[in-house]
Amino acid sequence: MKKNLFLAVVTAVLLASCSSNEAIDETTLTSSNAVGFGTFIGRNTKAASTDIANVKVSGFYVTAFSTGATSWTTPSVAPDFMYNQKVEWNTDKWEYTPVKYWPGVISGSTYGKVTFFGWNDVAGTVASASSYAGIPTLGFTCAQLAVNQKDLVADMLTDKTLSDGAVKFEFDHILSRIGFAAKLADQYSGAEVKVTSIKVYYAEDKVKSEGTYTFNTDNTAGSIWSFTPSAFMAEDTPDEMVAVGGVTLPNDATHDAIGLNASSNHLMLIPQSVVAGDVYIDMEYTVTTGSQTVTYKITKDLPAITWAPGKHYTYTFTLTLNPVEFDTDISVNDWTSDSSTGINL
Repeated sequence: MKKNLFLAVVTAVLLASCSSNEAIDETTLTSSNAVGFGTFIGRNTKAASTDIANVKVSGFYVTAFSTGATSWTTPSVAPDFMYNQKVEWNTDKWEYTPVKYWPGVISGSTYGKVTFFGWNDVAGTVASASSYAGIPTLGFTCAQLAVNQKDLVADMLTDKTLSDGAVKFEFDHILSRIGFAAKLADQYSGAEVKVTSIKVYYAEDKVKSEGTYTFNTDNTAGSIWSFTPSAFMAEDTPDEMVAVGGVTLPNDATHDAIGLNASSNHLMLIPQSVVAGDVYIDMEYTVTTGSQTVTYKITKDLPAITWAPGKHYTYTFTLTLNPVEFDTDISVNDWTSDSSTGINL
């Protein structure tokens, strides 16, 4: 009987940062000096990530400081203009109550300046206290399972005045988004390969699950997150990445990689450094040739990497099918003699 052997290897960690932006949503309130808002999502990674449509459903929050004629510096007072103000989409405009009005002329012809901090409404996020004097922060707790993890976006805008019009937030993704893909190493005649399961595991006390984000004008900076030392993703709760039914890998001349995650099953984790073995996966796939289907199981450590804010990572697995081949140097042994046995007639 002909038998095939198979090998799976991690071939690459692909880093992508999308640059496409969503359309701007603006609103102009009735009063000419009322503060209005507009938003769009920068560096968008699509799929399960937050976009304008998501923000319109959930709304966003704003904390703001009035700095008079002075440009923004680290404040020595608590937010005095807005604190944790919910802003919601209503048909064709952003609304909030009570409405706030821009400061007028402070000195000479200089309008009063306001610095704004905004973030989307996500469970597990706690803003710094109303009495906190300093750059605002967001405490964040990451859900254990991908289906419950949410994308967190934020932005800060400094020194805005009445002459700038609506406050236009460009929300950036400040978590790291992680997905999985697989491909065949070559085209394999007569074989159907289907990835049926990828389960993600975390090593004990290795991957951090709680942190504090400090608002920053450059949300790709690596120093914007600090961590709760005692909070980690649970090591005994596997997270299934592949949708029910599995994913059949393209087996043609191109044998391109194909994503394995269900639409809502990308990991949304706090940016951090991990070493090999901090995260590992159990992968199952089937190979069908003719009427025979065989299931294979492998365990792989994900390699060391630093997940950066606002970046999407894809771990791509390449499966190599190694068919049993027959040596062309075939020989036939000579007949051998056995002892004779007499036959009596």
